[in-house]
Amino acid sequence: MWVKTLKEKMMENAMKEGRTRTPEEKIWVGVIQQCMEDAFGLSTSTNITPGEIRQAQDWFETTRCAEVCDLAGTTQDHVIELYRSLQYQYNSGKISTIKLRFGIKRLEQLL
Repeated sequence: MWVKTLKEKMMENAMKEGRTRTPEEKIWVGVIQQCMEDAFGLSTSTNITPGEIRQAQDWFETTRCAEVCDLAGTTQDHVIELYRSLQYQYNSGKISTIKLRFGIKRLEQLL
């Protein structure tokens, strides 16, 4: 029998509540989304280099990421967990590039 953990219940409740973010928080969520797109090499606005992709991947472990997450109304640990989950699913072929982009676009609902 599968039992939900407290963390899973809290995340589920938060998603149901539909937390309203301030305009400033939405901007910072956008920064996290852009960094995720860059980390996967999905940025369409520029030609991103392998070095920039690596820099975006490393960003999740920085104090700047922690600051941005705080400004977005979430935690760095949660963002890293979401990033690693997407990374695993994408790298193992469980989700396509299209689904990866869709997941990143819907990121605000999971934060």
